[in-house]
Amino acid sequence: MRTLQILVQLIGALTLLSASALAAVAIFTNEFRLRDDTAPALRNDVRFVLNWGGLEIDQEYKVIHSYRSAVSLGDYIEYHCLQLENFLPEPRTAPAWVRGPEKDVIMTQARDLFAATGQIRRCFGAGAAPNEQTTAFFVHQLELNRAHDLSVDEPHITGGEVIFFHQPTNRLLYVGFET
Repeated sequence: MRTLQILVQLIGALTLLSASALAAVAIFTNEFRLRDDTAPALRNDVRFVLNWGGLEIDQEYKVIHSYRSAVSLGDYIEYHCLQLENFLPEPRTAPAWVRGPEKDVIMTQARDLFAATGQIRRCFGAGAAPNEQTTAFFVHQLELNRAHDLSVDEPHITGGEVIFFHQPTNRLLYVGFET
């Protein structure tokens, strides 16, 4: 009887240990990416970009290139360059697509920062610029923090998710990052 009791306790402990290990692996692999991923994303992996921008998700599009950095404690960089069949924003999102230079200093900084982070020239070509009339800009989310230096009055950008559209190439560039 004593042997059976020890055996049952041992099996229970091993089961609990195995379940805990499996849960830890599942959480770790979903929360952290250990290596940079430069392989082009699959179409289903980037459909959210079209959805957020209010663009037709059933259109023909091709992933030109992608980059997803290793993730550590929430910090990441991710971008995808897509070749679109057409660019027809839905009425609900059309006003949010801003073309040409920004009047707002923070939005100009955001365009420049996200364009550099997402390698805009690699997607749109060497002459492309984030603030030109042929480039539309859509902000899904922008994160701002006040500088630790109180003498600096302007907030700085610490992350967000934006989409660029370049009319001459009919390409879309999604850029997301957090620091």
